Amino acid sequence: VDLNGSNDTNGTNATNSISEAPTTTATTTTTRTTTTSTTTLPAVRLVVTPGNFVLEGDNVSAEGVKGRLEIRYAGEWGSICADKFDTREAQVVCRQLGYQWGFVVPATMTADAPEDSKIWLSELQCDGSESYLWECGHRGWGDTGFCYHSEDIGVECAETTT
Repeated sequence: VDLNGSNDTNGTNATNSISEAPTTTATTTTTRTTTTSTTTLPAVRLVVTPGNFVLEGDNVSAEGVKGRLEIRYAGEWGSICADKFDTREAQVVCRQLGYQWGFVVPATMTADAPEDSKIWLSELQCDGSESYLWECGHRGWGDTGFCYHSEDIGVECAETTT
């Protein structure tokens, strides 16, 4: 799924182009009116350094990638709390980004989130078979309890385990 941006000719990630996630359109027809609604699906990215990130649809790097995990929901990027986040959730994220393997890394090893930015999810619970992170159980969008940016989750994705 090509959700966001492209790579430049040098193979580095574009840092400023973000397109909307794919949309689904549902049409309901009654005898008098037709109503169409459009829903934008969430998207994920790893923030490697401020302004430099890896998005769904980017080319996969043989060296892998490591960064703070963010998810776009309701048109706004936000981080994910580390509460209950483990290798199963990291695997789902990395598969979604096109990598084979996923590992949890301490938030101290990733780019810091702006303090005024959203924290979208907490207490994610994947079984590891999900195709998309938002298919995993969680507390609810924006319901993060007492989670702070110091608890943002970092993920490292790799092509192989070696």
